Amino acid sequence: MRVVSGECAPNGADHQWKGPGAVSCVLGHVIVHEVTHILQGLMRHSESGIRKAQWTGVDYQEMTWKPLQFTDEDVMLIHSGLRVRVARY
Repeated sequence: MRVVSGECAPNGADHQWKGPGAVSCVLGHVIVHEVTHILQGLMRHSESGIRKAQWTGVDYQEMTWKPLQFTDEDVMLIHSGLRVRVARY
């Protein structure tokens, strides 16, 4: 699981990442990322977007003005994982 610090962005990323707004923004993305592992039933990551294994400085900057997106494969795997869960019950 990811650890979110008070400064949020790793490797000396832009100063705009300091402060409570940055923490909320990143924490929201982390929660969605982790819940998606549960929904998909997989421990996989994508090459881009919210399901990326490690976000870059550019990803953190993009988070400030729009949410990172799911890839088409991510969406398909979420639906597939939900179908499996529904079929069990």
